[in-house]
This record gives sequence, structure tokens and C-alpha cells, in this order.
Amino acid sequence: MPSVTQCPFDHAVISVRDRMDEAAPIFTRMGFTLTDRSFHPAGSCNHLMVFERDYLELIGFPPAGRTIRPDLLEGPIGLDGLVLKAGDVHAIHRELVARGFPAGAPQALSRKLTLPGSSVEDEARFTTVRLPRGALHGGRLYYCRHETPQFIWHPPFQTHHNGALGIASFTIAAPDPTGEIARYERILDTPATIGIDGGTRIRMGHTEL
Repeated sequence: MPSVTQCPFDHAVISVRDRMDEAAPIFTRMGFTLTDRSFHPAGSCNHLMVFERDYLELIGFPPAGRTIRPDLLEGPIGLDGLVLKAGDVHAIHRELVARGFPAGAPQALSRKLTLPGSSVEDEARFTTVRLPRGALHGGRLYYCRHETPQFIWHPPFQTHHNGALGIASFTIAAPDPTGEIARYERILDTPATIGIDGGTRIRMGHTEL
């Protein structure tokens, strides 16, 4: 059975709710290359900042009058999720449930996009497994299988004026650091370490939390 410890970091989701028009230019001014805005049929829109192995995703509400995903309505502005790259999401789901975690069933997601220089509309497709909101203080943790990775890691998306190449680490401030890292250790089945600054760290593939 594949282990959740074999899933490297994939991307981070930053919720901007109804402020996408304000948020996207801020990240552009910071030197990131943003993909064109895309829309999910489930009721959200996004921009990506794609690096060598991972990416940042800004996610927000679709235009007024359209359905909004209920899970986005529940969350505040800020870090909404840390996502791990999964091969077999069905096996990951079975493992999480067998270990007593309330993981949701695998969910298929998609969005339309047109790659730079192309006039053909393509469809990026994903399958995800999520732990419920509230299981962790620093946002949700979930697993993602990219069915069409060529539409994400597309070379024109990966060059940024600020020179960014990837996400080396995250820092999360939690009201109960000891309890929070213990939850990550249980879910990821990976022991944490204590740094020279006294902070607790846990590996998520090539990225450190």
C-alpha cells in the first residue's frame, strides 16, 4: 500500500475570497508570473505561480452571480491549504481512513485554460483527497493527482522576474505549536525535528514546514 510519507509537496493554496482583482496585481508587483485567470465549474477561480517542482495558487470567488464553492465560504483570507502530490489517490484515501483520519472521498476537479501562443482551449484535470477544515490550524491538508501535468508545468509559466524557483519552506504560527506538529506527525507518519532556533520542523518532500 503506498504510504502518505511518499507524497512530496505539490502546491500551496492562498484564499483571497472576493478580492482576486486586488490580490493578483500585488503578486505581479512582487515579480511573479501569474497564469491567466481560470474558472472551476465547482465555483471558484484561480491564478497560479508555477515553479520548477511546485507552485502557489491564488483561489477566490467566481464573478458575481455564479455559484461559490461552499468550502471557500467557510475559510478566511490567507493560507487555505498545503497540498501533497499523490500518485494513486484512491490508495491514499484508503490508507488515511484505515488510520482513522476523516478523509473525504476522491473528488475530480477541472478547469478550462488556453496555453500561451495557442488558440485551442484545453482542460486541466485533477483528483484530490482532502482532510476536513479544522483538522489543522494552518489550513487544510490534501492530496492531489495531476491528470494533465503538462498544463501546469508549462515553461512560459515558470520564469519569474523575481527569480523564484520553488518553495523551500513554510512557517505557520499556531496557538498550540506542540499539538499542531503532533497532528502533522500523525497524518504524515513522519517525525519532526527541533532546529537550533527551537522551532519544530517537519519535511514534506523537498519542502520544510
